[in-house]
Amino acid sequence: MKAAFGGTAAGGDIKWSATAPNSTVIYMKNPVIKIGGSDAAAPSAPSHEPTSPRTAALPPAPAGFTGREDELADVLAQLNPGPEGAAPEPGRSERSATSGSPGPPTTTATTVTGMPGVGKTALAQQAAQEAVRQRRFPGGAFFVDLRGDGGDGAGGGGAPLTTEEAVRQLLSAAGESPDGIPPDGQVAAWQRFLARLAEEGSPVLVVLDNAASAGTVSPLLHGGPHRFLVTSRQTLSALTAHRVVLGPMPHDDALAMLDSRLRHIDAADGRVTGDAVGADRLVELCDHLPLALRVAAAALGDEPARSPAQLADALGAEGARSDALAYDDTDESGRPLAVTAAFGTSYRRLSGAQARVFRLLPLATGADVSTSAAAALAGLTVREVRPLLAALARNALLQPHGADRWSMHGLVRSYSAALPRSEEEREDAAGRFLTHLVDTAGQALSVLAADGEHDGESHGEPGGGTGDGDSGNGDGTRGDALRFDGPEEAAAWLRSEHDTLLSAVPAAAEQGQPGLARRLFGMLSACQGLLPSSQRWVEVARGAVERARTDTDREGEAAALRVLGTALVNTGREDEGIAALESSLRVSRESGDRGETLAALLALAGALVAARRPGDARPAAETAREAAREQGEREAEAEAQFLLGHVHILREDRTEAAVHLLDAAAAARECRDPYAEGRALGMLGHLRCDERSFAEAAVLFRETVAAYRAAAEPHAIAPALRWLACALIAAPSEAEPGEVVATLTEATDLHHGTGDRADEVRALRILALQLAVEERRDDAYEAADRALDVHRALGAPAQEADLLFRLALLRMRYTDMADSVREGVDRGHDALMHMAQDPYLRKAMKRHGKFEDYVRSYNTPRPAPADAPGSEQLQQFLRVLAGVGEPADKHFIGCLLATDPERVDAAARWWREAADDGHVPAHLLLGVTAAGRQDWEDAERHFRQAAESGDTEAMYHLGHTLQKRSAPERLAWWRAAADAGHNGARVSLALEHLQAQDGSREEVEDLLRPAADAGNDQAVRLLGTLLHQRGALGEAERLLRLSAAAGTPDGMASLGDLLSDTHRRGLAVWWWRRAAEAGHTGAMVSLGFHAVRARWTEHWWLTAAEAGDDYGMRLLAKLLSQQGRHREAERWQARASAAQVE
Repeated sequence: MKAAFGGTAAGGDIKWSATAPNSTVIYMKNPVIKIGGSDAAAPSAPSHEPTSPRTAALPPAPAGFTGREDELADVLAQLNPGPEGAAPEPGRSERSATSGSPGPPTTTATTVTGMPGVGKTALAQQAAQEAVRQRRFPGGAFFVDLRGDGGDGAGGGGAPLTTEEAVRQLLSAAGESPDGIPPDGQVAAWQRFLARLAEEGSPVLVVLDNAASAGTVSPLLHGGPHRFLVTSRQTLSALTAHRVVLGPMPHDDALAMLDSRLRHIDAADGRVTGDAVGADRLVELCDHLPLALRVAAAALGDEPARSPAQLADALGAEGARSDALAYDDTDESGRPLAVTAAFGTSYRRLSGAQARVFRLLPLATGADVSTSAAAALAGLTVREVRPLLAALARNALLQPHGADRWSMHGLVRSYSAALPRSEEEREDAAGRFLTHLVDTAGQALSVLAADGEHDGESHGEPGGGTGDGDSGNGDGTRGDALRFDGPEEAAAWLRSEHDTLLSAVPAAAEQGQPGLARRLFGMLSACQGLLPSSQRWVEVARGAVERARTDTDREGEAAALRVLGTALVNTGREDEGIAALESSLRVSRESGDRGETLAALLALAGALVAARRPGDARPAAETAREAAREQGEREAEAEAQFLLGHVHILREDRTEAAVHLLDAAAAARECRDPYAEGRALGMLGHLRCDERSFAEAAVLFRETVAAYRAAAEPHAIAPALRWLACALIAAPSEAEPGEVVATLTEATDLHHGTGDRADEVRALRILALQLAVEERRDDAYEAADRALDVHRALGAPAQEADLLFRLALLRMRYTDMADSVREGVDRGHDALMHMAQDPYLRKAMKRHGKFEDYVRSYNTPRPAPADAPGSEQLQQFLRVLAGVGEPADKHFIGCLLATDPERVDAAARWWREAADDGHVPAHLLLGVTAAGRQDWEDAERHFRQAAESGDTEAMYHLGHTLQKRSAPERLAWWRAAADAGHNGARVSLALEHLQAQDGSREEVEDLLRPAADAGNDQAVRLLGTLLHQRGALGEAERLLRLSAAAGTPDGMASLGDLLSDTHRRGLAVWWWRRAAEAGHTGAMVSLGFHAVRARWTEHWWLTAAEAGDDYGMRLLAKLLSQQGRHREAERWQARASAAQVE
């Protein structure tokens, strides 16, 4: 065959490589090629498979590649050749980071898209190397830099390649000069080449890096078994492809990348772990962008004495971080190590109108911007600005959020803010933006003040408040205020824009518009209770206080102090907040502002109630009530009455509290304030529950729900529905058929929709119990399982275990005892054993008191009996606990007692009773108890009784007990347990064969594979190690990564060994270090071997020796001897010999 770059290679494997660095490379095995009408066959290959693919033909993945595990798995799942996408490794399960599930490819192309510097090419190179290493593409692997950004591609720059130029490079790399093929026939020649390889069953992988458009890429694609991996800053939505979108790295992965890059420069560099706070700040200032992290690592690498905190301080002081994040060099692919250069190539692709909007967007306050606000900023209509924003998003310079919001990455914003713009242009845009915010906020407050009596004609068409269309900012207006179709829409806009509005207050002041700043701050203070609390409120209010004092504006100072005090209380700083509110009250009285004095009194009373200081809150609330009556302010009077009701609840004076709450509800109803009315009625309902007047409470909660519905407050409606359901459970005569379940179902859905996950669990738990009471067992299980899913998502293990226990009781209380007692026992056992194994969970369990008290609490009347309504079945369950039940129940009682380590002996007595009655699982636990006290004879007796009855767990434990006396019988029991599917027994048998060297490697792997597939970590690590030893590197690395990710020191060390053997030293050192930090002496030894300085070799071997590793002792002795430190060497050699004898 004719080779375009250096003649014909001899032998069965042929490799061609372009002479230009990193431009086009290919790895191929035995291709049969038809190009330009002629056939050319590569020399015939030996019949055996090559021992390893020639990964050197692809650009290497950047050294120190870390993170991106989900995205890498997603890409690799798509790089499975074959028309059906069958994976070359049966049983391999790779999860898609985008779709959330593994699956065969649905298209031959995969795109990796994202902003400049996010690591698209690095991910593509890593995935391609991995696919080739796993021998997925016997036809070869191509890499072409399309230079779509026009300046900083892997090839080192130049104009973007056309499709024809890309085809010429590919044909040349395939070994046939395109010179003899007419230009209009070269694409067809490339397609014939791919078709022939498909017919021969030799799929290829083609990496098309840095594509400018779908049009450039589409002619290069082909169906069949081939796979195409495309990277681009463009979204390439016109291309039929599986898309993987890269964003900034998660914080921990970004830290790991920074650490890896520094250790790649110097393996002993521990600045990231040594200066954790500074490293955190540095990563934040790099906005988790891989390119910025590489620049930071290079800068630190030049200055070994400089800490991450010092570099972070320097970056924080820079006016434009994007300019500061530059290093005078290029990376392995020829890209400049400069954030500004990366962003600049994308910026230069924009049209004039797009570039103008891009330059103006940083003038918007807040973390993101709505389409309507962007229109005001640019002086355009919504219809005009939307396609410009979409174009910026296509170029990865803007990220869309939902249907109508957009945000900039922090470094992109910094780059855009530094671009030149005229002062006039800046002032005009900022003025339009602030005016739009102030006018729209005023419109929203007007609608809210209308008490729901909204006239659609006076406020625009429906939907105008969402900005989802052209209403409000129509075709003929630029920067007008939005219009709202009712209070719900107005409140939603205020919540969505609250960060932007808060940030706009100091921005207006800085731009010389103090009047606008005061007006906007006044609007925000009027709806402070409606908006989320945050530290930003504190910062903005402090600034307003200072400006008011500078202007000697006493009324403004009082109002700002009130807002500040409320913000401090809402963020948990009650003492500071109360002090600010007392200052507000003092200033307002001095200025003679009666309205502000009343507002300050109410805010102070509320803060004192929140601080649980009823003695101080009462006079403030009473003074506020009298002032409100004098001023004829019924809304303020309603608020004061509500606070007085709360004060008397804290004083445990329920009668007086009820009087004030009734007055508060009446005043709120008169003022047509449904939210305040619902709040008073809800608190009154809780008072009636405390008095066990559940029927009256149900009536009050119904009214509460109705009031909150009128206020259109889903955050308030959901808990009110939950309270109503609890009252109806306690007073079933008040409930309509099916009303409780319907009420709880609606509450659950509302909690889910508003993101109140903890309250969602509460509603689901009550729903599960109620469904069980109504004998809807399957529905009850489904609700309980949903609650568990939410608990796990919240990361609340103690609550999860508690919920599991409650569900165990649920199953036994509310279902057929004869049929389901064992199921309930098993679930209760699982939950409580989980708790017994975790000190934190055990402590959580003890908070409930002794177990008998815990169970008794289920039958104790409660003000809100949501967790466990009483029943005859509960009484039956308690009688079982008294000792009159079946053997399984005695076993369960033993499990419950065993959750307290001090009551194991009492638990064993119950287990003996159950065992004497023939309950096999009790024998198993008695055996475990005996083994815990090292009574191996008693343990063997109990394990044998359970094992002979067919208990596989007992077979496994019996085998280990017999191993104590080296009884050959252990193998038979492990074999029986393994045949029954016990994964621990499979691992034990495999280890036995390995130690005795009496089984084939295939037999050992066959034992370990099903255990590994089931997630047994020891099996995963052992199988990975065995596969590593026999050269199955792809599958070995997948398994060892799973083991390492689980935090197993052996897994991390073994993964480090594999990475070292495959010449990825930086990653190997990373995993060895993690294993060493977990105490793995073998990893310490490996770190010593790979240390770049003798002192670090001594450090790691000394650490291993001091941990008792005899090999580390011998290595240390040899090193010390070479250094002439003979006395120390002799001491360590003696210790090594003694350790070996032991």
